[in-house]
Amino acid sequence: RALVFTAMVTSKISFALQYVGVNVPRQRGLRRGAPLRVLFSSTREDTAPIRREDVAPSRVEAVEVRGRRIFVKRDDKYRLPETGLCGNKARKLYSLNNLSPFPQDLVSHGGPQSNAMVALAAVVHRHQPSSTFTYYTKPIPRWLRNNPSGNFARAISLGTEIRTLSVAEYQDLFGGLGAISGAPPGLPLPPGALWVPQGGASAEAEPGLIRLADEIYAQVEASSELAGGPVNVVVASGSGATALFLARHLHPHGIGVTAVPCVMRGGAFLRQMERLDEMTGSHGILPSILEGKEHIPFGQPSPLLLDAWTEMKQIGLYVDLLYGARTWQVLLEHWDAGSMPPSLGPGTNVLYYHCGGIEGVSTQLNRYKHAGLVSEIHYNAYFEGI
Repeated sequence: RALVFTAMVTSKISFALQYVGVNVPRQRGLRRGAPLRVLFSSTREDTAPIRREDVAPSRVEAVEVRGRRIFVKRDDKYRLPETGLCGNKARKLYSLNNLSPFPQDLVSHGGPQSNAMVALAAVVHRHQPSSTFTYYTKPIPRWLRNNPSGNFARAISLGTEIRTLSVAEYQDLFGGLGAISGAPPGLPLPPGALWVPQGGASAEAEPGLIRLADEIYAQVEASSELAGGPVNVVVASGSGATALFLARHLHPHGIGVTAVPCVMRGGAFLRQMERLDEMTGSHGILPSILEGKEHIPFGQPSPLLLDAWTEMKQIGLYVDLLYGARTWQVLLEHWDAGSMPPSLGPGTNVLYYHCGGIEGVSTQLNRYKHAGLVSEIHYNAYFEGI
């Protein structure tokens, strides 16, 4: 079974494409019931040349959080030319963004509102019509099919072909850790196609994150405040790729990294990072993991996350409601309980890595409104001062 969405643009959603800096394609409609066309591929083994595009480093700022000085690496302001990719997706897709020649077919999978999905769509859009992007996901909610919004709307407007599978089919294909090492076994692979694991968790993500680690080290060394004591970088984590590669390349400089799992529970999160480490040289250098005391299913509206998001907004730190809010909710929870590990204690300079994703906040707040956690009046007020 398959449900195929092809590029669809309406005036209602075209404004949402401005953040990726692309021209909106003309409307092509929506097609249902097409057979499942398999476009998976294994990780590329060839070494295509990389075109270097220099981008100014994102800045480091300081904020006061409950009386404690916290440093923020503002990668929400880091943006690649042409595609407009920002945040950690710009880092993880740096190599792909500059890949030449570009693959004819690119395939990935994940959630229907994934930041990685729309980032990959923006990269492939540069090369259309010679390249295509196919994305596999679980069944799309009816309300989202009928009223495309957020990243889902952006991705299909950029020409993404979204194919839905049943929950069982999706789990069979992508439920294990094998999906990060290559396309699911047994699927035919078109010549020249490129498989990108969910969230960009692959070896191809490392070059861009090496650049990020180099930036952080240089900025720490240049700062009299940061260079005066131990530094620990706190990373909101989905797949764990950003935290893993930062830990690997900051470890030689004595800079620690702490990952806050926002999607998986700690055990599964650790196994995925260990698997990715094995795939990329088995260095054995992993970030520390800081979990929340209560598991909050990813994407589910939560008063705890909304409170943390609101507190950050009030001090001038605008984050997303999926990763940033969860990370700060966990940090504040441990600070309140006096259970913060020594690596993040009062003697450490905490450097929060702002991974971006704020373009999805309006969609996320809509979910909170539908869940009854945000009133219409407060919904509008949340955007004041942003």
